[in-house]
Amino acid sequence: MGKIMTIMSLISVDKYPFLKPLEQVVRELHGISFYELISSNGKVLNEAKERVKRILDGQEPTPFKDYRDPALVFYTEMVILSAMGDKRVIDRVLQREAEGFVKDMSKEREDVFKEIVKLLGVPLEEKKISYHVGKRKIELVYAVNLLSYLSLIRGVRDEELNLSQLVLSQGYVFLSKQKLLKLIKYVTLERLSQSVRPITLSEVPETLRDIIALRQGKTPPCIEGLMAKKEKNQEEVKLLAVYKVNVGTDLGSLVSFLKRSGVENAEEYAKELLSSRRRYVVYSCEKMKEKGLCVADCGVKNPLQLYFGKAEETNKNL
Repeated sequence: MGKIMTIMSLISVDKYPFLKPLEQVVRELHGISFYELISSNGKVLNEAKERVKRILDGQEPTPFKDYRDPALVFYTEMVILSAMGDKRVIDRVLQREAEGFVKDMSKEREDVFKEIVKLLGVPLEEKKISYHVGKRKIELVYAVNLLSYLSLIRGVRDEELNLSQLVLSQGYVFLSKQKLLKLIKYVTLERLSQSVRPITLSEVPETLRDIIALRQGKTPPCIEGLMAKKEKNQEEVKLLAVYKVNVGTDLGSLVSFLKRSGVENAEEYAKELLSSRRRYVVYSCEKMKEKGLCVADCGVKNPLQLYFGKAEETNKNL
């Protein structure tokens, strides 16, 4: 027990702020709500805005451990991404953050590294296997039971993590450190993605509205046209549902829309759209044209750009 506590004490939540639950962060604010903090437009908010801007500009962001309140900056960054609602921006920022966290993990002492991996939900076990490739002996010391591994890579499309590329023995998948780090990147990315959720306009703090071009919230003509149709086919209903998810429609409103549209198991379907590991995005304008759903030349590449503003304009406003 003492050894475990010693290892845990060596894990820096300042370097890995996502390991610190938001609930704990809020408790440490001593009565100030998280949104009140963001709405104050203080140092933490500015640091988070600057962090997103630097990543989008291709620059190296400040190490989290160098902030006075790393966890506050991290969760404020996640709120900014939620408010922006732009999949390209979200993916780009989260990818960079995941890569940065994994790079730091790779430099940790071995016992600390293994403990972080377990905290991420990867059940490493003390097993090893060795084999020869020609005269070279290869030893693998990272093992994950097969069922857990399959669960971890569900939805991941990476040839290097395909079972056909790995060593399986006695119900375990054995990994090199390089492949384990790649697996951890996807696990970390999923963990970060869970901190980014669609939020409605009313939830967006005034201090964030300068960066997301949400002032008009203009509904795209193609979406207006679909909404006005009395009879919608299954694809059109799904497209509208995905649009509603992307602009922050809440569960109740989404369920009501699906029920009115004749969708069976509307509540289950709505929950799947809102919480899916895969983020659903509205068709591009090019795809809308191919399907005969485009009704006007709006000068954008995706209907959501009319609602949220173009990503390029958003970046300038950060």
